[in-house]
Amino acid sequence: MKIIFSIILITFINISCVTSAAGAMDDMNEFDNFISSLKHSAEEYSRQDFSKAHESLNRTAECLNRLPRNSQNTLMKQDFQKMIAEQSFSRVHGEGKTNLEIICEEIKFGFKGALYQHLVDALELHEKRIPYYSKKTGGLSDPVFKKLSAIQRANLPVARYIDMKALPFQKEGIPIISGDILPMNCKPMETPSLYHGTISKEDAESYRKKMIVFQRKCASDLNKHEYLKIAEKAYNMLQETREFEKSRKVHFAMTIHMLQSLGYSSMRSAKYYEMSNGRTSDVSRMYLSIQVIPLQEAISTDINSHPSHAKGAGIMINDVPEIPFESEWESRMISMN
Repeated sequence: MKIIFSIILITFINISCVTSAAGAMDDMNEFDNFISSLKHSAEEYSRQDFSKAHESLNRTAECLNRLPRNSQNTLMKQDFQKMIAEQSFSRVHGEGKTNLEIICEEIKFGFKGALYQHLVDALELHEKRIPYYSKKTGGLSDPVFKKLSAIQRANLPVARYIDMKALPFQKEGIPIISGDILPMNCKPMETPSLYHGTISKEDAESYRKKMIVFQRKCASDLNKHEYLKIAEKAYNMLQETREFEKSRKVHFAMTIHMLQSLGYSSMRSAKYYEMSNGRTSDVSRMYLSIQVIPLQEAISTDINSHPSHAKGAGIMINDVPEIPFESEWESRMISMN
């Protein structure tokens, strides 16, 4: 399934950042209804009543349709409709149990997987640190964390959906998603920023344009399951970003974190693809997409953090875990030579 990338990118920037905590809770309640409806479908399948099961799945899709319009939820809706179509095809042709049927059987009420828990852990860590940073910066850091929190909360339903899709493969021993998430081991919040500069509008615009080109190339590779090409591009973009930091004396910690995560997950996606004979491609597509799409917003987060860095506060620098992607990629390159 190809992604209309520029449209999704614009949608993410314009919509996903305004999600309130109350709105996010409503979204999660709707997703609980989605899971409840899935369980009902599982009961129909267990009774071999495939017609009613299909009707139940269509009602399940309506739960997703009630979620807000944003890039994350659009990916979910498209993917679930595809799963329903594959389910119908499988039944017509008498094929075996599909991933959707396995998910219906395995999913539990209140299910929360590794990706969802990672976002919750990040939210909790940031909430604990907000008062310190606010005092350190005279309130300059407050809007940065408010916006970041809104984005993270908007991603909670899609995180649970991706965790759900990974269940059948994890049951087979393929650790997709669960093997991609690292604990929130971050620097102490008191660690000062190394750089204290701010970036010019011209430099910011130039860097954004380079990132847009990078995003579009990654989207093309993703459609072709070229995961190692994405990893290579992420590595090169990381080196360029680090040089950009040094030359301008500014931090781009959130952008670097997202690029590291993208590269790390892409390397593993290639392994999962091989282990599953290509069956993990839909899960990888969704997971990598929600890392590629928000890179422009990551740049905004970093730029908005620069005034706090000027006060010596290490916001974002201290608040994301280091991901060992670059060292792994370099080791791979050495082993291939």
